[in-house]
Amino acid sequence: MSSRQRRPGLRVVISDLIDPGGQVARPFEWEPALRRMAARHDVIVVEVIDPRELALPEVGVLTLTDPESGCQREVATTAPLREAYRRAAERHRTETAAAVRSCGAAHLVVRTDQDWVADLARFVRARRRPPTDTAVRLADDEPPEPIPPADGRRKRSPQPSGARPPLTVP
Repeated sequence: MSSRQRRPGLRVVISDLIDPGGQVARPFEWEPALRRMAARHDVIVVEVIDPRELALPEVGVLTLTDPESGCQREVATTAPLREAYRRAAERHRTETAAAVRSCGAAHLVVRTDQDWVADLARFVRARRRPPTDTAVRLADDEPPEPIPPADGRRKRSPQPSGARPPLTVP
């Protein structure tokens, strides 16, 4: 059996959505693949966030180590640095959410310090709920019924051969 599924279906992606290089520039590395997947499937992106990644604590001097090179650097967790970190994390959240939406996927954010099962249940319930508006929805290829002139006579609009007449809504 092929590992590639040919029929459209539901796909769930669970990730922290942080690019390996730590870059915050768009487009994200994962956007093209997500866009291709969402073009064929119903995609839900479950983004896992740890609150410790959203704000830098005031802990004095930190020694940071680059995992690839092993280089170390000491950084003082001053108020301006913590504020810049908080703004960068907020910008990343905003850009990530916009990127997921632009790819055509549903987006659920769960936090490690909250009940993710309850968050997931609320999300699924909200997706299954029917639309609340009572407007009649027409198919994209069906134009709405033309409004008759004030004198009560109907104008006939020319239609290409084989075209369906407009849908009449009582």
